[in-house]
This record gives sequence, C-alpha cells and structure tokens, in this order.
Amino acid sequence: MVEMEENDISIVRQCDLLSVCRSTLYYTPEDQESDLNLEIMAELDKQYLITPFYSKWRMLLHLETLGFCVNIKRRRRSM
Repeated sequence: MVEMEENDISIVRQCDLLSVCRSTLYYTPEDQESDLNLEIMAELDKQYLITPFYSKWRMLLHLETLGFCVNIKRRRRSM
C-alpha cells in the first residue's frame, strides 16, 4: 500500500490518496496479552464449556483452586 522507501510520491501524498491517516503508519500496538492472561483465558474457556452456569464469583473460586491469584476485575476482563 504505502511505500516507505524513496519514492516519487511523498508519504503524506500517498496517505491522502489512500484516505489513510498518517499516524496509523507509525502505530505499533503495545498491548499484547501476557502468557499468564492467555493461560487464565484458556482455563476459563475450558471450565465454561463444562459448567456454563457458573457465576463470575464461582469462576473466580475455580481459578483460585487452580492456583491463580486473580482478582475479580482481571477475571472480568479475561472473559
């Protein structure tokens, strides 16, 4: 799409032609999921398939019995 190397058309002009905001070219997402979050989400998915009727508090207790130190806010975000 946008060629960053030396080009006849400037980056600003290329972005205008494509109707793309120039700041999106330089944006790199920093919010990657940690391994612990991925592990918690996998465990929640596995338990939810077995017991879909568990409440958020029951899921929290389930995670605590497995050894995860998770507060309710983190569990809510993971769902």
